[in-house]
Amino acid sequence: MRKTVPDAAKIEPYLNIRQIAEHFCIAEKTAYRWSEDGTLPHYKLNARVLRFKLSECEAAMQKRRVMSVSEARAA
Repeated sequence: MRKTVPDAAKIEPYLNIRQIAEHFCIAEKTAYRWSEDGTLPHYKLNARVLRFKLSECEAAMQKRRVMSVSEARAA
């Protein structure tokens, strides 16, 4: 059976700390802290290099979302 290479459009790129910080409008120091405390899921390539999948980070941030007062009243 022949193995196929997935379409490039389906492969999600890994982001570095700077890119993830820019995406969430936070400081790089905050992104490092959030990765250390488990807020942002990440992949550790070596002692100094972290990589992130945007979809995983967005899902993690969505879990931290706090409902507004009007949303809480409606629920």
